[in-house]
Amino acid sequence: MGQSKFPKEIPLHEGRLNNHAGFKLKNLSGTNEHSKNKPSVQEAHRDDHYMFIFQEKGYSQFTLDFETVKLEGPHLVYILPGQVHQYSKQETATGWLLAIDASFIDNEKRALFENRSPYEQAIPVPVTAVFCQAFQLLSNLSAQKTGDFSRHVARDFAKVIISMMAELFTQHGWSGNKITSRPLCLTNDFKKLVNQQYKHLKTPALYAERLHVSASYLNEVVKNITGFPASYWIQQEIMLEAKRLLCYTDEDVKQIAYNLGYEDHAYFSRIFKKSEKITPLAFRKRYRESSNHHR
Repeated sequence: MGQSKFPKEIPLHEGRLNNHAGFKLKNLSGTNEHSKNKPSVQEAHRDDHYMFIFQEKGYSQFTLDFETVKLEGPHLVYILPGQVHQYSKQETATGWLLAIDASFIDNEKRALFENRSPYEQAIPVPVTAVFCQAFQLLSNLSAQKTGDFSRHVARDFAKVIISMMAELFTQHGWSGNKITSRPLCLTNDFKKLVNQQYKHLKTPALYAERLHVSASYLNEVVKNITGFPASYWIQQEIMLEAKRLLCYTDEDVKQIAYNLGYEDHAYFSRIFKKSEKITPLAFRKRYRESSNHHR
């Protein structure tokens, strides 16, 4: 057999904002820059920061986790830290890409962005002029290197653009209600902890202990805010990472189960099938056949 095109691990691009005051702005010129100048971006990978893309015009296509996202004309799209993504077509797209550290995103906006499906992470932009002007102004501010004050102004304006995008996403069907800060903070802390510890902590009670609340209170708050109990989000995180590893690596099921904190790979296969209605290997086969068909 020839060498597999799938890596053993999904590459993580991290530390790329360390020298950029917490954010980096890039102009999308309408050429397929990713394939010509940066072949490494062609591979499926993760980033350790948020990415927000304003496509002013043109056409682009990429994979976000397991969904193919196609953008034609003016759109906004965001990619969460840790989401696996892969560019496939970007020849004609023009606009801006804003990579920004997660610390720039407050709890309310984080809840908005994190509670949408991949299909809901891209929305059309009805009026492009205001975003064109905003990104151009941010570019001008970023180019000024006259001292700390200029950097603070640029960072603050980057946050303004995030707020502008959040407002537009809110208008496109986000059903979140205004909620008190304590339940919101607890839910966000819980989901952040799940993201960090899902390989080791598998029950709501263990998370409740870490968060210094009762398991019943945690479950009640999480369900009231998200519509799903705490156990759902734990399982979702485990299944999401399992599917990423199945799709984008050649690790066998036993190794994937071990990586996710399961010593018994047969047990892992059972819970995967119960959740996804398909075995892990069948899921991998179906995804790769579908991916090849759409290329």
